[in-house]
Amino acid sequence: ILFDNGEPAVVDAGNLVYPQKTFSAERYTLWNTRAAYHNIPLIGGEEQREGAEYRATNVELAESGVRMTLQSAYPKEACVKRYSRNLSVGETVAVEDDLTLSKPLPVVWVWMFRQRPAYAANPDGTGAVTAGTLTLRFTAALDFRCEEIPVADGRMAQSYPGSLYRVTLAAAPAVSHQCRFLFARG
Repeated sequence: ILFDNGEPAVVDAGNLVYPQKTFSAERYTLWNTRAAYHNIPLIGGEEQREGAEYRATNVELAESGVRMTLQSAYPKEACVKRYSRNLSVGETVAVEDDLTLSKPLPVVWVWMFRQRPAYAANPDGTGAVTAGTLTLRFTAALDFRCEEIPVADGRMAQSYPGSLYRVTLAAAPAVSHQCRFLFARG
């Protein structure tokens, strides 16, 4: 999804060798197909859902990025009244999320990294995650967690030998969540 010096930095995990589950009602029990392992937030513990009724709307392309609304991508249990995501690309890549919920719920942003990330908190409550030469800075005080996912599948290992890293950045329950994520070198 995001390359740094020609190498994948923030990734979509991709396909495993296709097991029978891939072609069944159990497809979304496989970690690599679940929304919880993609670069999107979990809202009140709810993942984006699969199917045509769960999609982005009001998608507007611009020369430097894209804007969309995503409240339709989540089930009613996520209590999303409004969710807009703006992505702008230039010297840096900025992702801005603005969510309004019908009741206070936590939001956990997920980012899938190719290289092992390190976290640093800033005195002003902001934070940064560095993976290789890529740094992700964010505007809110978020709880950092990192899960290493060893890549044991032969097909996936062709693209990502070793491990992938699932970073979660969690915000406390609230009705309104605004967060800006800025990806830059160094």
